[in-house]
Parts: sequence; structure tokens; C-alpha cells
Amino acid sequence: MRNGMIAAGLLLNMFAAAPLPVFDALRGYQNAPVLETYGLRPIEVLTWPVLWGTKETLTRAMKSSVLDADIEASLRATARRLASAHVRLICIDLEWPVAGHGAEAVANRRKLARIADIFRSENRDAQVGFYSDLPVRDYWRAIGNRDGAKYKSWQQENDTLSDLAEHVDVVFPSLYTFYEDTAGWVRYAQANLAEARRYGKPVYAFVWPQYHDNSLRGRDISRSFWALQLSTIGAVADGIVIWGEGANQRVWDPKAGWWLATLEYIRNSRGSK
Repeated sequence: MRNGMIAAGLLLNMFAAAPLPVFDALRGYQNAPVLETYGLRPIEVLTWPVLWGTKETLTRAMKSSVLDADIEASLRATARRLASAHVRLICIDLEWPVAGHGAEAVANRRKLARIADIFRSENRDAQVGFYSDLPVRDYWRAIGNRDGAKYKSWQQENDTLSDLAEHVDVVFPSLYTFYEDTAGWVRYAQANLAEARRYGKPVYAFVWPQYHDNSLRGRDISRSFWALQLSTIGAVADGIVIWGEGANQRVWDPKAGWWLATLEYIRNSRGSK
């Protein structure tokens, strides 16, 4: 019995020391290097043009209560293509309204569950999840009083997503940066990660090295703030997904503060193994 407990303790320590994976979802950078050589892992992010091809098909999928046979056939073809390419992590990014008890939200959850089931059945070696649906991304309610009515209403919305959570392998909360308030970001991130954890699935959090929305949109996050974000997520989550918006068409800067902080985080994470 004692030897078994020692072995179990060693196993737990090994997993505790394992480096947190960082995934490459960066797009739109000109002259970017092969990021896998720096330790970033691959992830497939599927947006509506990849899934549906045309806006007409997208509209049909959104307005119907169930997915029709043609749409399902197209999804299966995409899933099989990814399986043949040995894609092992798939994030489906549709961002449909899914929270609550309204008819639209219930129908959307049913359709998303069907989409997840198709991808999981066609690629049983892959982990599949949805960007930013589990939980509902929220900033102001998340940083508020956790015993207050607004915070609890947010949790209740997230409770309605438990049926969708049963159909995914991984949860992809979105923790993009809206403001320069570092303490506010930490509180927002920790609350959203705590909500994500309630679904009982691995949590891979999306972050973006530029500010999102408002007057700061597109500006690089400072090296120190980015390092704080990576360490905050690393303390709670199972992985980090770094997103980069394709529309920016930025030229890759190997000396960018956020990139240097990322390399340092990966290096330190590996050093703890």
C-alpha cells in the first residue's frame, strides 16, 4: 500500500510539473517563422467560411432549427479532411447566441451539439470544442461582487450551457483584453476560468496579444502585461491558445514584447519539468 501511495505521489508530481501547452492560432502575420520550432503547438480554428463556404449556407444553418442533410454532409467532409491530416485539436468558432432558455438559444445549442458530434465521430483522436461559448464571455459581471445578483445571473446563464458541454472534449474561454486595467483583467480572467472549470472539461484559454475593441484596438499589449496574462492563465488552465487576427496583416516582429514574453514563458515552463 505504501509503495502504491509513493508511486501515485510521483505520478501526480510529474503531471504537476508538466509544461502547459501553448497553441498557435496566429494569423495574418507577414514573414512569420514556423512557430512550432519555438514550442507552440498546432490548433485548427474553424470559422464559418471554412464550415459553410457561402453566406447563404451560413444563413440557412443559422435560421433552421436543425441542420439539413447537405450541411451535415459538408461538415463530415471537413471533419474527414482534418482527420486525414491528423489534426488533433479543433476549435469551432461560430459565436451564435447559446445562453439562456429562449427558443433561439436552445436551437443553437442543439445544432452546435450536432456539429461537435459529427466532428468527434469522424475524428476520434481529436479534441473538439467551441470558441467562447463555454462560458459566456463577460467582463463587467465577472469583476463584480461574486455574491451579487449580476454575478449570479451570469452563472445562471452559464448553467444553461451544461447540455452543450456534454458534447465537447475541451472548453475554449475567451480572455481578450479590453482595457489597460491589469488588476481588472486578472479578476475577469480568474472568474471566467472558474466558470469554465465548472463544466469538468480541459480548459484552453484564448488570448490575443493586441487589445480588442474600443480605442485601444490593435495596439500591442505590453510585455509585462502579456507575461502577467500568461502566468495568470497558466496557474488555472490546461493550455493557452494565442490568437492573431488575419485582417491586421502585420509584419512579424521577432523583438515584439509580447513575443519575447511568450518565449520566456515557454522556456520557464519547460524548465519546470
